Amino acid sequence: MSVKINSNGCTADLEYITIKCRLYYLPREFSSVTLTSLYHHPKADIGVALNIIAYVISEYENRDPDTLSIIAGDFNQANLKTVLPSFKQHVTCPTRGQRTIDHCYCKVKSAYKAIERSGLGTSDYSVVLLILPRGADSVWQRTPVERNVTLWPQSDVEELRDCFECTDWSVFGTHCDLDEYIITVTVTYAFVKTSTCRPEK
Repeated sequence: MSVKINSNGCTADLEYITIKCRLYYLPREFSSVTLTSLYHHPKADIGVALNIIAYVISEYENRDPDTLSIIAGDFNQANLKTVLPSFKQHVTCPTRGQRTIDHCYCKVKSAYKAIERSGLGTSDYSVVLLILPRGADSVWQRTPVERNVTLWPQSDVEELRDCFECTDWSVFGTHCDLDEYIITVTVTYAFVKTSTCRPEK
């Protein structure tokens, strides 16, 4: 996994840091994960803070449109959806008293489920556990499916190898284009494969 700091800043209205991670495993829809952590002071200018973070996020998303952007932190009264409406807020439980001032945003709908945990030590902030996407574990709960699998005994493998080695493949591609050649070879392969009866399991 590689990690690189994209940008960071500290003003009277906003403190933030953005890092880009390239993980060993990611869904093919995403080229990387860009994480932004921020703090917005309750007495700071909300409009200025939101404009700064919107500019930062738009800038790195324009450079890498396939990145998965996750923005999390202490937003206080600020709401990122007012400047970036395509982002979804995933923290639904109170994080300080009865207020939800800590947010987590990304563009994937229902990406996380938030669960409130007790605060650390004497902190008046609750810890929020963001668990895996809903339905992510359904892959392991699917009903087993029966499939027929063709067995290839060693004798059949040798027979097929001999057959293909004796075939003059250049004949098929002499007077036809690539599509015709692919179809001809595929049909020939299917004929040779089915010419010998093989058990199925």
